[in-house]
Amino acid sequence: MLKKINLEKLVIYDIETGINSLIFNFKDYATKVKKSFVIFQHKNYEDQPLKLFKFLKSLVRNNYTLVGFNVINFDGQVLNEFYEWSCHKQDPLYQFDNSYIIDILYNKAQSIINMEDGEKAKNLVYETKLFIPHIDLYKQLHYDRPTKATGLKWVEFAMNYPIIQEMPYEHDQILTYEQLQENIEYCWNDVEATEEFFKRVKHETELRLNLSSQYNLNLVNASEPKMAREIFAYYLTSAMGISYSELKKLKTFEKTLHLKEIIFPYIKFITPELKKVFQEIKETTIDITPNTSPKFSYSFNYHGLKVDLGLGGIHSCIKSGVYQPEEDEEIRDYDVTSMYPMLAIQNKIKPRHLGDIFCEVYNNLFLERKKYEKKDPRNYILKIVLNSLYGLSSEINSYLYDRRFTYTITINGQLSLLMYAEALYLAIPTIKILQKNTDGITFVIKKNDISKLEKVNKWWESTTKLSFEMAAYSKMVIMDVNNYIAQYVSGEVKKKGLFETEMAYHKNPSNLIIPKALEQYFINNLTCKEYIYNPKNSIFDYCAGVKKKQNFQLNLVQHYQLAEIVTEMQKVCRFFVTTSKENGGLLYKDFNDGRRVSVVANTMVQPLDVVQQKEVNNYSVDYSYYEKECRKVIEQIQPTVQQKTLF
Repeated sequence: MLKKINLEKLVIYDIETGINSLIFNFKDYATKVKKSFVIFQHKNYEDQPLKLFKFLKSLVRNNYTLVGFNVINFDGQVLNEFYEWSCHKQDPLYQFDNSYIIDILYNKAQSIINMEDGEKAKNLVYETKLFIPHIDLYKQLHYDRPTKATGLKWVEFAMNYPIIQEMPYEHDQILTYEQLQENIEYCWNDVEATEEFFKRVKHETELRLNLSSQYNLNLVNASEPKMAREIFAYYLTSAMGISYSELKKLKTFEKTLHLKEIIFPYIKFITPELKKVFQEIKETTIDITPNTSPKFSYSFNYHGLKVDLGLGGIHSCIKSGVYQPEEDEEIRDYDVTSMYPMLAIQNKIKPRHLGDIFCEVYNNLFLERKKYEKKDPRNYILKIVLNSLYGLSSEINSYLYDRRFTYTITINGQLSLLMYAEALYLAIPTIKILQKNTDGITFVIKKNDISKLEKVNKWWESTTKLSFEMAAYSKMVIMDVNNYIAQYVSGEVKKKGLFETEMAYHKNPSNLIIPKALEQYFINNLTCKEYIYNPKNSIFDYCAGVKKKQNFQLNLVQHYQLAEIVTEMQKVCRFFVTTSKENGGLLYKDFNDGRRVSVVANTMVQPLDVVQQKEVNNYSVDYSYYEKECRKVIEQIQPTVQQKTLF
């Protein structure tokens, strides 16, 4: 049973397990009171196990919750081992010599680290069975998924935390008393960083607690896909009259998919070129054998644009440039409302093992979502549920698994948009399509053709039973289909790809000064040089980050006279491009096979793991580097512009 969590009683924590030391640091989120417990073979720490046990008992007694980063599968397991053993009346752990306790818990930690992922579910204590409730930010944000894999050090870089610090001494190093103090301070830095991260994403916990209460489910540490899976299962099991364990056994397996079998009856084309494309697509067969990666791609030129079709969606884009409507024109963007859910709902597409009940439940959730405003958390979570089911249907461990369902949606979705594009060209020959991207189309249209556009839209929406959401742009700055700036007529700005200035913490926010300067240049007519050389800018905007991987080491190489000095960098290295020959050097990835690859080619950088002064004028920044990087982008988008007038 899920233990009740009180957001007024939270303790941020982190532990460090060493071969001759154990560190447990706790910070009360409300009062900011800190408690540190260190188990070490020294007279100053003889009473620490008993004090730690009493402290943990007080947390349990007073209904506290522990908050951490990647704690459920590590820190929480070690802490649980200590607590449960200490509670045992005949064999309390805290009565043993400190070295004995260290050996027990260090070996426990190492066994977890060396455990295969498949073994963890069987051998680790499940989160609801831990002696105290846990909030794990790592799990909530799905950083345990390979495509989003993110450690706390990278989060520190992404949120501009002033200190990015690695543990001074490795876990298998015998520490002196003095060295232990350094590791304690390191552990406190992790606690403070975790607290800052929790402040920024606390809404994620609040959402999960509300949903856990609403559905009587354990969603406190669930990722968004897991929330979608669990909530939909809540409705589905009720409608089907079966248990969740029974539902999880249901799947549909298939080896091949003939596309002609899944194309909707309304998909039709008029022009010879698209008829030919359509015929070739219908003749395609895809291998959808479980545990394989299905492949399908089809490209062709249409009205001067290359169009790419694939299993994910349609993509097409005009050449790089800045596009603004003339006085008699408009730039309009049409996105299909909830495209993937609506394709399934309107065409009664379902995983075959779930039958028509799936369609009924899916439609009910869609109607339920419409009751709430977009800012309402209930709208948000139902959107996640509706949109996630398509992706979950291609995951073999999901009760939704049926790849025919997945690709029926994506193939028909892009063909529907292609059908819309054909109708636009036929009805409005002067229309200029700027891009097509998965669930929408953006184009420039003459104002006197709007009535024709409305007729096309009405026909398409009637035919497909889908609907559009329209946005009007005053300007589009396009590099390609995934990298662009779109300025709404209201003045707000939408940024994608290399132009993004705000992004999720697992992404790479390196050199944000570049997209910020580009936005100022393209939207506000400010030269990049003016923006980049502003001494009041934050040094963080000029910083980049790089992660060490198992197959290479990060090294800073400096040259003094004839000597080469190589300094090993941290696993997450924050740096900026510098003019300082004294502090700067060349940063390399030195691979295990002997290869050496520059992180920033032929450019001096300066590591900046600790930021003491935020304003950029306190550092020897090479502004010209960032200016040149802006120029490269501008030259791709506006190759005919004389750069001397821009910089």
